[in-house]
Amino acid sequence: MFPAFHRLMTQIADELGSDSDWIVLNLNPERDLLNAMASKLDP
Repeated sequence: MFPAFHRLMTQIADELGSDSDWIVLNLNPERDLLNAMASKLDP
């Protein structure tokens, strides 16, 4: 992934994550996204 794109996505995630109306999950693009997301939601 391009560093500038990664910084942009991080800034967007930080901004949205600071709002309690949003849930932000950091996912690894090397993993199956559905399983990665489910593993982050599992308590």
